[in-house]
Amino acid sequence: MDALIGFIAGVVLGGLFFGGLYLTVTRLERSGNPAVLMMISLIVRMAVLLSGIYYLSQGDWRRIVGTLAGVMVSRFILIRLVREEKV
Repeated sequence: MDALIGFIAGVVLGGLFFGGLYLTVTRLERSGNPAVLMMISLIVRMAVLLSGIYYLSQGDWRRIVGTLAGVMVSRFILIRLVREEKV
Protein backbone atom coordinates (compact mmCIF):
# COMPACT_ATOMS: atom_id res chain seq x y z
CA MET A 1 0.00 0.00 0.00
CA ASP A 2 2.87 2.38 0.76
CA ALA A 3 4.36 1.89 -2.69
CA LEU A 4 0.97 2.54 -4.33
CA ILE A 5 0.55 5.82 -2.44
CA GLY A 6 4.06 6.79 -3.44
CA PHE A 7 3.42 5.82 -7.06
CA ILE A 8 0.30 7.95 -7.36
CA ALA A 9 2.04 10.89 -5.72
CA GLY A 10 5.03 10.34 -8.03
CA VAL A 11 2.83 10.54 -11.11
CA VAL A 12 1.44 13.87 -9.87
CA LEU A 13 4.87 15.24 -8.94
CA GLY A 14 6.35 14.06 -12.23
CA GLY A 15 3.49 15.66 -14.12
CA LEU A 16 4.22 18.95 -12.38
CA PHE A 17 7.95 18.64 -13.01
CA PHE A 18 7.86 17.66 -16.67
CA GLY A 19 4.79 19.76 -17.43
CA GLY A 20 6.62 22.75 -16.04
CA LEU A 21 9.61 21.91 -18.19
CA TYR A 22 7.41 21.74 -21.28
CA LEU A 23 5.82 25.11 -20.49
CA THR A 24 9.24 26.66 -19.91
CA VAL A 25 10.67 25.37 -23.18
CA THR A 26 7.68 26.61 -25.16
CA ARG A 27 8.13 30.11 -23.71
CA LEU A 28 11.87 30.43 -24.31
CA GLU A 29 11.54 32.19 -27.67
CA ARG A 30 9.38 34.94 -26.21
CA SER A 31 11.61 35.43 -23.20
CA GLY A 32 13.95 38.38 -23.01
CA ASN A 33 16.50 36.33 -21.09
CA PRO A 34 16.04 32.58 -21.70
CA ALA A 35 18.94 31.52 -19.48
CA VAL A 36 17.38 33.17 -16.43
CA LEU A 37 13.99 31.65 -17.25
CA MET A 38 15.49 28.16 -17.49
CA MET A 39 17.44 28.56 -14.25
CA ILE A 40 14.45 29.83 -12.28
CA SER A 41 12.27 27.11 -13.74
CA LEU A 42 14.81 24.42 -12.82
CA ILE A 43 15.14 25.67 -9.25
CA VAL A 44 11.37 25.86 -8.71
CA ARG A 45 10.66 22.49 -10.35
CA MET A 46 13.43 20.74 -8.40
CA ALA A 47 12.31 22.33 -5.12
CA VAL A 48 8.74 21.12 -5.64
CA LEU A 49 9.82 17.63 -6.70
CA LEU A 50 12.39 17.07 -3.95
CA SER A 51 10.27 18.54 -1.17
CA GLY A 52 7.33 16.41 -2.34
CA ILE A 53 9.45 13.26 -2.32
CA TYR A 54 10.89 14.13 1.09
CA TYR A 55 7.47 14.89 2.59
CA LEU A 56 5.79 11.81 1.14
CA SER A 57 8.55 9.34 1.91
CA GLN A 58 8.31 9.68 5.71
CA GLY A 59 11.46 7.56 5.94
CA ASP A 60 9.89 4.57 4.17
CA TRP A 61 11.97 3.23 1.28
CA ARG A 62 8.92 1.66 -0.38
CA ARG A 63 7.30 5.07 -0.77
CA ILE A 64 10.48 6.52 -2.20
CA VAL A 65 10.74 3.72 -4.76
CA GLY A 66 7.05 4.07 -5.61
CA THR A 67 7.38 7.82 -5.97
CA LEU A 68 10.38 7.56 -8.26
CA ALA A 69 8.59 4.95 -10.37
CA GLY A 70 5.61 7.28 -10.64
CA VAL A 71 7.85 10.15 -11.74
CA MET A 72 9.33 7.97 -14.49
CA VAL A 73 5.90 6.82 -15.67
CA SER A 74 4.68 10.41 -15.87
CA ARG A 75 7.79 11.24 -17.91
CA PHE A 76 6.94 8.55 -20.45
CA ILE A 77 3.29 9.65 -20.57
CA LEU A 78 4.20 13.31 -21.19
CA ILE A 79 6.76 12.37 -23.85
CA ARG A 80 4.07 10.39 -25.64
CA LEU A 81 1.55 13.23 -25.37
CA VAL A 82 4.02 15.80 -26.72
CA ARG A 83 5.01 13.55 -29.63
CA GLU A 84 1.37 13.01 -30.57
CA GLU A 85 0.76 16.76 -30.36
CA LYS A 86 3.62 17.47 -32.77
CA VAL A 87 2.42 14.92 -35.35
